[in-house]
Amino acid sequence: METIYSSNYLQTFYDVESNLIIQKWLSSPNSLEIFKSEMLAFVYLYKKYRAKNLLWLQKNFSLELNSDTQIWLEENVNIPLLKNGNKKCAFVIGSDLYAHLTILESFDKCHSCIAPKHFATEKLARKWLEEELLISHGSSKKRFFFDGLDDEDNLIIRLPSKDIKHTLKSLNILLEKENFKTNNQKKFNLLTNREKEIMMYISKRENHQTIAEKLFISVHTVRTHYKNIKAKLNFESNKELLRFMNSYG
Repeated sequence: METIYSSNYLQTFYDVESNLIIQKWLSSPNSLEIFKSEMLAFVYLYKKYRAKNLLWLQKNFSLELNSDTQIWLEENVNIPLLKNGNKKCAFVIGSDLYAHLTILESFDKCHSCIAPKHFATEKLARKWLEEELLISHGSSKKRFFFDGLDDEDNLIIRLPSKDIKHTLKSLNILLEKENFKTNNQKKFNLLTNREKEIMMYISKRENHQTIAEKLFISVHTVRTHYKNIKAKLNFESNKELLRFMNSYG
């Protein structure tokens, strides 16, 4: 394993055999300016080595990231990583949990193009990094690999030819479900908490009598709630209504 960068704060290693870059904080930056400077140095190296996997060892990191820095990270670090070959990213959580929570938040808040995993030990992180990325389809598993982004920032996915049909079907089903939920979020927000609760039971094929018993209310009340749910959602067919309930139930 080769040391490719070292400063007062950060040390970077490159493992040729695993095609892995390891980032180890020797000490925590004491300002956001220093943190950004170290990140830019890291991105420069990543563009040079284009490693498939990335491991962050956060034991000594204690700097809390504010909202502006979180957005800066996505634009100046995460997107360049994806464009330059990163497929998997793992963090080993440091002793300062609040500081690490601000890192977690940075990926969620920006709907990051990078989806890292977080581990308690380096051993667990390395084990995950060495695993092939798998996608379930029925009882079998289909391999697929992310090859970064093209010039127009479209995601590139590489598939073995024999897996294309089933994998694309799986991806399409997931995409359709996500689009349906996104397009109907406003309708879902119209429902009261009780109506959402009843809808959940209906999506599990529970009858009105069973729902009434579980919620300690009358069957008449369940029917009234169901009537109100249908009126608020205003779907043209029962098929669309059932699809909605299955998506949010």
